[in-house]
Amino acid sequence: MADNDNFKEIFDEINKNLSSRNFVSAEANLNKILEVDPNNIKALFLLGSIFLEIKEFDRSKKILKKVIDLDPNIANANSNLGVVYINLREFDFAKKYILKAIEINPKHLDAYNYLGLIYSELGQFEKALSSTKKALELNESYFQGYNNLGLIYKKFNFFTEAEFNFKQAITINSKFTQSYYNLMELYEKSNENKKLENIIRDFEKIFNKNSISTLYEGHILYKKEFFLDVIENLKSFIIKNDNKLEIDRVNLLAKSYDKIDDIENAFLHFEKTNILNLNSKNKEIDKNNFLIKINNRINVFKKIKDDNSLVAETNYDYKPVFMIGFPRSGTTLLDTILRSHQMIEVIEEKHMMEKLINSLNRLTNNSIEKIHNIDDQHIKQLGKNYFKELHSYSKNFDTSKVYIDKLPFNIIYIAEIIRVFPNAKFIISIRHPCDCVLSCYMQNFNLNDSMSNFLNLNDAANIYNVVMNLLKIYKKNFVFNFKEIKYENIISNFNFEIKNVLDFLDLPWDDKVIEYQKTAISRERIFTPSYDQVIKPLYSQSIARWEKYKNKLSKVYPILEPWIKEFNYE
Repeated sequence: MADNDNFKEIFDEINKNLSSRNFVSAEANLNKILEVDPNNIKALFLLGSIFLEIKEFDRSKKILKKVIDLDPNIANANSNLGVVYINLREFDFAKKYILKAIEINPKHLDAYNYLGLIYSELGQFEKALSSTKKALELNESYFQGYNNLGLIYKKFNFFTEAEFNFKQAITINSKFTQSYYNLMELYEKSNENKKLENIIRDFEKIFNKNSISTLYEGHILYKKEFFLDVIENLKSFIIKNDNKLEIDRVNLLAKSYDKIDDIENAFLHFEKTNILNLNSKNKEIDKNNFLIKINNRINVFKKIKDDNSLVAETNYDYKPVFMIGFPRSGTTLLDTILRSHQMIEVIEEKHMMEKLINSLNRLTNNSIEKIHNIDDQHIKQLGKNYFKELHSYSKNFDTSKVYIDKLPFNIIYIAEIIRVFPNAKFIISIRHPCDCVLSCYMQNFNLNDSMSNFLNLNDAANIYNVVMNLLKIYKKNFVFNFKEIKYENIISNFNFEIKNVLDFLDLPWDDKVIEYQKTAISRERIFTPSYDQVIKPLYSQSIARWEKYKNKLSKVYPILEPWIKEFNYE
């Protein structure tokens, strides 16, 4: 078997295996060659590439590294190893190997394309565009490049441009399924249901119905409140090769069972959603990092009493407003209502404050108890930097308007915020603790250190408890200007509650706030998990929802009970 003729026969068979995507047989045939010739570069490269295709990234990495050790000047091996590292989210390594592929072959289209994706993940928008457009300069019919441009524009919230480029990819190659899927996701998340229906129909004319088109059709049915149809359509299959979409399928089933009050099946599927999320979680994400951050603040600020009397007055163009609260406490509903006012603009889910906190940490050597030792010059510069970024998110910045920075978990940074902005205002959203925690557990969040605390009820209740303990310390030991507003009161007494918030912001009543649904529908995209809810009329089903799941909450209820009393929900 060791002679070239025998190898040629096996490679011919492998090519047939790969053409039919029979990766099991291809792997078996490649191993026949490697048993005789362990350093056969062609066989190793194909085996590493197969493992990449079937998402066995660690095995792929090991074998592709061996290929490069044997011959470092194989462009495709370097490019594929870069793709492995992209999937492992190790972007510095990914960039190293992709750049090596380009050095070997300056006309490597895929390498430029993947380099664009790497820069996108690193938050470098212009470099991402430039790298991907380089591939298109080399080949204007490179449909993968247009698809990648769409992904980059979508990541940076340019949805019109994203849509255009996904469509360009399909125009060039009408059978490129990934751009159809990307358009489905774009239209679903932006509530463009008619466009979603059309792209599903176009897709199924060419490819027939499959699990992914059925999933997105399920989203349409869910929004039309055909919950039994959603269940019937989605329960009979799994999506094997895309964990993100499989999580979406299970979560949509869970929400549909919840809507028909099939509590056992609903909770079972919410639990499955969280197990899938846990098993696919990036290894760098650690729920304890967020818990440590909060407990550190509790330990520091419970010993500090600060009335702001020693804080120098800062002269900025306007006084910032922060919309904060525990996740799923109603901030997105309130955001959509308030942004309907002609004198309010809400900057949604941007991490401006995180950058400010990082700057404070550098100035204090990560000793937050020293934030009052920072001189006024540095404090004013931090404020200017914050406003500069805030301006960048507003198309027409107007100092006569009220700008609201909405990010719920900024609630943990109140002490730092008032150190830089002593005259800041805070709108704090409150919701029944059990509803809040249950809703977080049921929500399919994009995972990070903080959101990974919602993958089981005990962690969710514990993080609620420590966040509220920190808020209580802030309210006791610090003087700051805040307005608490209960989600339930917005539902039951809309005009009264919203008028109170507008009074707090020194703004007159605007009848447009009553028609907030029009604002929601006209928005290009809502960046929170509530994107499909705020376009609907006010409804009371989310109030006391937790009572249906009372037996599921029995173990965490003692953790939440003190806060039920604290916020007068008894």
